[in-house]
This record gives sequence, C-alpha cells and structure tokens, in this order.
Amino acid sequence: MKILICGVGSLGSNLAALLACDLKGEHEITVLDFDKVAERNLMGTQYYFPGQEEQLKSEALEYSIYKHFNREINIITEKLTTSNAVKILSNYNLIIDAFDNYESRSIVQSFHLNYGSGEVLHLGLSNQMTFEISWAENYQVPTDITSGFDICEMEGASSFVKLVASLGSLVIQQYLKNGSKREFVGSALTIREIK
Repeated sequence: MKILICGVGSLGSNLAALLACDLKGEHEITVLDFDKVAERNLMGTQYYFPGQEEQLKSEALEYSIYKHFNREINIITEKLTTSNAVKILSNYNLIIDAFDNYESRSIVQSFHLNYGSGEVLHLGLSNQMTFEISWAENYQVPTDITSGFDICEMEGASSFVKLVASLGSLVIQQYLKNGSKREFVGSALTIREIK
C-alpha cells in the first residue's frame, strides 16, 4: 500500500518514524512537507536532531529514518495547495493528515469529499493538550485551529505528542491488517474511543 503523511512536524515526524520501524518495509511511505527544521523543532517533540537546522524537514526525516531504521522513505518537498492536491494525493491509498493548520487540513478533507480516492485519516492536536484521530468520513476540520500554535513549547509536550503519534500508528497498523477504522479523542491523561 502507498501511504502519504502530510505534514511532518511534531505528530507527522514521530508517526513516520514509528511506521517506518513497525511496518518493516511492507508498505511504501512518503512524507510531504516544504518547511525547514528550526531550532525549536529540536526540543524533543519532533523527530529531528542537532545539526539538521535549516534542512528541509522531509529531507532531514528521510535521512534520520534511514540512519536509525535502515528504511527508505520517499519525500515530497512542495507545499500542498488546492491547485496541486489532486495531482499529489490521488497517487496514494492511505493519506494521513498531520497538518497543524486549517487551510492544509481543509485541502486534504476537500480532496477526500470531492474525489474519494483512497482513505484519509486525520490526526490533530490542540493548544488545550487535547487530540483527535478521525477517519475522513467522520471528520470536520476544526475552525479553532490556531496557526502559529507551537506544541513544542508546552510543558509535557514531548510525552503527549509521542502518545498521540503512537496511538495513531497503532490505528493505521490495525487498518492495514484488517481494514478496521478506529477513532479516538482525548487529552494527555484521558483517551476515549469514538464508537
């Protein structure tokens, strides 16, 4: 199966590393991000390391995953826009939206609603230390996403981000194994499965 992870900040970078390790080469993984690694991305919430500052996140992640897991992933270093979404997204069986902004999440959700090509799973965090893991058919893009919100700066953020990324990885692996679509919402200390 061809898997695309859109946005490789805190959730996306950790999710890519987990899937690269756990899937053991069974599926093709591609990451999409045009942003560069900033110094604040090295605080433990993202899968980037000292010396990678100013590198494109997708290229830095490609290197780190190969170095740590001997696993190759593919990268897309362009920004996802309404004009290139169909061209990019239609190539994948499973699209994982780990973006941290309303516009990009809306592009992914609109693609799913208008073209229905492949499956889409959304993973998101809020500045209230809550999260949501939802499949596209049950998802509405939150209008209260705050662009510029940086989870990296919050107390306890590293553990919280890794918890959500791990849960997201398990949801994806179960979907790949038997087609089940589990969904969760929660906070740093509470997880509830959506029925």
